[in-house]
Amino acid sequence: MNVAVIGRADRVHRKSRQLGELLAQAGHVVITGACGGTPGAVEQSACQAGGRTLGFSPASDSEGHLKLGLPPRGTLPTEYTGRGFKGRNVDLIMATKVAIVVGGRLGTLHEAITAVEEDRPVYACWTTGGAALLLYPVVWLLRREFCCRVRLCWSIEQAVNLLGE
Repeated sequence: MNVAVIGRADRVHRKSRQLGELLAQAGHVVITGACGGTPGAVEQSACQAGGRTLGFSPASDSEGHLKLGLPPRGTLPTEYTGRGFKGRNVDLIMATKVAIVVGGRLGTLHEAITAVEEDRPVYACWTTGGAALLLYPVVWLLRREFCCRVRLCWSIEQAVNLLGE
């Protein structure tokens, strides 16, 4: 299953590498925003564990990707969308069946809300803080009927285990 991993692009959450390994071992394809930080670390560890990944870049090509301050992709599979960050977020979510949120800030919240709006289950690891902690209350305040799409998880292990349900 294609799983979007969304989180803070400028910092690596301590559970990122473990999440990548767990997703790879479970046979899931890790889909990210082709950035660094938490999603980048998850993608790297999934690759190292023999898993498949795909990064959606907001740029039109590798040169534009670097100009945006994003890390080099090297040999990692990359879809260059040319649609900027917001368009990239939509493309990323549309390519997945489910999303896992680890920490994050405003961009993460945008990706997670996009997933909720597109009727994707979103597993928010709320103990990681940031957008993962705020997602459910925001959805509850603004579109209560969508709360069933947000699943709160204590841990990344729980999130990965729930993917099969």
